[in-house]
Amino acid sequence: MCRRTLLHLIDNDLQYLSYAAWPKPEVIVAVPQREKRLALCERMKDWTIKQWCGVLWSDESRFIGTASS
Repeated sequence: MCRRTLLHLIDNDLQYLSYAAWPKPEVIVAVPQREKRLALCERMKDWTIKQWCGVLWSDESRFIGTASS
């Protein structure tokens, strides 16, 4: 059986469903926010390793919220 016939059988006769990833939505950043990000990058571009060690990376941390009284 040739490859094309086999693919046709899989697609039509067996009702095989193929899944593709959904396209990721384009992230739209407003101009004021873009300017703030750029200013932040400019301020931090010459930071030392020691300074970066004080940054809390949210993707590497767990947060537990508690109610304050």
